[in-house]
Amino acid sequence: MHRGIGRLAHDTLTEDLDLSYRAQLKVWRFVSVPGVVAPAELPGEIEALKAQQRRWAKGSVQTARKLLPTLIRSGEPMRVKIEALFHLTSYPLLLLSGLFLPPVMLATSIAGTPARKSWAAVPRALRG
Repeated sequence: MHRGIGRLAHDTLTEDLDLSYRAQLKVWRFVSVPGVVAPAELPGEIEALKAQQRRWAKGSVQTARKLLPTLIRSGEPMRVKIEALFHLTSYPLLLLSGLFLPPVMLATSIAGTPARKSWAAVPRALRG
């Protein structure tokens, strides 16, 4: 039992993500300690990496479905709510942006604004 936030839940694939959001909703605050090393192991094969990404995608959506309603109703500042929304839904948002990109590219091309012309509108400092 983690003081005040309950047990490690097994209703999402990303228990650590679920636990950290529940802790924050109970007004726990986290700090970053410089110099602390937390070694991680990368998957050794591409299929294992794909499986890991699928677990993270599914687990973040499960955590979003479970905790976003509570977070939205909480007294957290709006910036925290927006950050959590984007953090927990980043995988579906990435998928949606990928689905909408070809039609947008086609529409801008038909409208006479090919990508190479619109790129000129981006400030040089942002282009690298």
